Amino acid sequence: MPAWAAGIYLASALIAALELAPEARGCGAACTFAVADAVSPQAKLVTGALLGAMMWLARRRRPAGFGAMALRDAIAGMVSVALALALIPAGWSRGFGLGLFEQRFAPLPTLIYLASAATGAVVGTLLERSCRRRLDGR
Repeated sequence: MPAWAAGIYLASALIAALELAPEARGCGAACTFAVADAVSPQAKLVTGALLGAMMWLARRRRPAGFGAMALRDAIAGMVSVALALALIPAGWSRGFGLGLFEQRFAPLPTLIYLASAATGAVVGTLLERSCRRRLDGR
């Protein structure tokens, strides 16, 4: 959940700062929450489900160290958002991808979504490591 939230709000902050969404015109990054709120519930649920599935698949084989896990999760995040951009129907994509930019893979927004998803996934990895350390008593 934190990985998904970090990805959603980072993308929304960047889209707002660049005033790429109608909700951000004239207020920039201050409208981060308005941009995030404009994303349809269906798009949020699909991206969250895909991120969870991709991160679960990335964990099926435990990598040797933290760096490898963070890299796998970052790739899982990027794959999940790419799948979401490709698969979410137009009617479900209000405020996201096709519904916001009128094309599925607009260059700048796609880079924002990919970078945000990778960053969000690494946030999830960091939180998981912190939890595991607490449980192990370190």
